[in-house]
Amino acid sequence: IAPATGTVGILERVTELPDGKPDALFGPALTRSQVDRLVALDPDVALCGDLLANDSDAAVVQSDDLHPEQMTPVATLAPELATLAKRLGKTHGHYFIANLLPLDGLPNVVVLRAKTIASGLETTSSFDAKVAAIRAVIQQYNQALETAAKPYPNLHVVDLWTPTQTLLDKGVTVGGQKLTGQEFGGLVSLDFLHFTDTGYALVANVFIDAINQALALHVPKVDLAGVLAQDALSPAHLAADGVSCKSP
Repeated sequence: IAPATGTVGILERVTELPDGKPDALFGPALTRSQVDRLVALDPDVALCGDLLANDSDAAVVQSDDLHPEQMTPVATLAPELATLAKRLGKTHGHYFIANLLPLDGLPNVVVLRAKTIASGLETTSSFDAKVAAIRAVIQQYNQALETAAKPYPNLHVVDLWTPTQTLLDKGVTVGGQKLTGQEFGGLVSLDFLHFTDTGYALVANVFIDAINQALALHVPKVDLAGVLAQDALSPAHLAADGVSCKSP
């Protein structure tokens, strides 16, 4: 979000490739930030589903325990969101930006709960305290996003927290199949962090509802059953490929 400095990014730090041809596969260092490029493109409508994800994912994806201390401090994040909103608020297009979903509902958290409590690393109360800390920071993130976007009528915060909370807690039936947020349950991919195609189709429909409401449009929703039928990570397809989930 900060003004571009022209310094190289992670991939662009590679200056000598195995074949001995510097920069043969990588372009020159970018000199404009993502926001600079977005403003230059000036789209009529733009979507962002995971603006806050990289600031928070590290809290729930480790193999040893939950790590709420690895989340970006809200004091750091809030002014960056304000800068982003100010830049985009001056453009003509409509931006639909999702808030952060409840990360503690992801499968790895369930695995870590059982693992750390069984090993004695955590107690039920200490683990739940970490879950509560993560939730509290996510709520602060989401409030900071709301605050940043509020002055600009072309910025729309899309509530992903509420529908994904329901999906991860209770699951959903699509095409006659019950899908859940558990391991191999059809909503979360094999990395147990990102959604499957069907999960992303559900997210897409949340965005479509928000766009239709804000812009008085009639964009049709994604056919969930059609996506599920082609989803290689659906429970039916995983079972057909010999994948099953068994308790350790």
